[in-house]
Amino acid sequence: MNGTMHWWQKIWQKIPLKPTLYAHPVLPYEKNNWVANHIWLAKPPVALWGMAASIKIFGPTEWAVRLPSLIYGLLAIVLTYLIGSILFDSKTGILAAWLHAIHGVLIQLGAGMISSDHVETAHVFYVELSVFLMVFFYFKKEAHWILLLAGAAGGLAFLSKWHPAFIVFALCFILAALSKKYSLKQIIVQGLIFTGGFLILIIPWISYMLYEFPEEASHVFGKLSQAYIVAAEDHSASPFYYVLELLYLYGEAVFLILILALVWCFRNNSRLQFLLLLVWALLPALAFSFAETKRFTYLLISAPAFFILTAQVWLTLKEKWQPKKLTFLKPLLLIALVVLPLRLLVERMRFFEKQKEPTAFYQNINAYNNN
Repeated sequence: MNGTMHWWQKIWQKIPLKPTLYAHPVLPYEKNNWVANHIWLAKPPVALWGMAASIKIFGPTEWAVRLPSLIYGLLAIVLTYLIGSILFDSKTGILAAWLHAIHGVLIQLGAGMISSDHVETAHVFYVELSVFLMVFFYFKKEAHWILLLAGAAGGLAFLSKWHPAFIVFALCFILAALSKKYSLKQIIVQGLIFTGGFLILIIPWISYMLYEFPEEASHVFGKLSQAYIVAAEDHSASPFYYVLELLYLYGEAVFLILILALVWCFRNNSRLQFLLLLVWALLPALAFSFAETKRFTYLLISAPAFFILTAQVWLTLKEKWQPKKLTFLKPLLLIALVVLPLRLLVERMRFFEKQKEPTAFYQNINAYNNN
């Protein structure tokens, strides 16, 4: 860069925040080729910083690379318990946490069996952390610093996987507007505090990108803006793609769970809780259905909502449903709601299949480490 270097640029140069794929490229490269360029802005930095810190501490091993995702995954299970307990009760929280812990696709992410694994795992965690802080604010303790932290957690979700994190604004609005406890002025103030926490986290990185790497940043944001027009890297599918993916992710009972939750939303004292969870569960599927770029992992930010809804449906059927006819349906449904997630776990983890040989990439790493 020409001219005198600003003080803050000198600071940036002294800490390892320059986002590179190939730090010292020896061959010509295309700035807009995300798999072979020098400056790498295709994904935000938070998940990558976690991996980098782990490698710095524990060394360049596969376990060090995986450790942040494992920590995110374990903490997300705790958050699911806490959210379920606050919205309903501890039994709902425990059952929802169990469903979270055995979810095959989330385990596959933590194990690196699905692409974009680190990014998705961090994104799921920070979205859920933001929701937990919102729920804590609106149901437990109305301290504005908690709402500021909720916005900041949403900002970290944005810095994990860009715009899908905007779901936190919809959930915050629902809690504020439909709780019927606040005036319009109070809702606006709460919204500004939440937005402030969000912006405090994202503005420094966005500004850094635009100032230091304007060409690469322009390309990245251009692709994001075209997600509803152009399918990125052949990730295209029919408008009903996410309907089928809900079955893939949450099992055959998912639509029964959603229908019951919708009915109880209007007949139950926990109307706000069910509405919050339904929007959290369905908004990503609805919003991304209109986009040309489609991928099933986009729905995982809603996974905790499905776990809590499933837990609440199971407990409600067990404790309150007393069918006068076809009494065999009750135990059948209760067993199905527990067994189907276990079947999905076995199916995703392939416990009974012969393990595949390591890829050439891993064989080369092992050979290098053994020399």
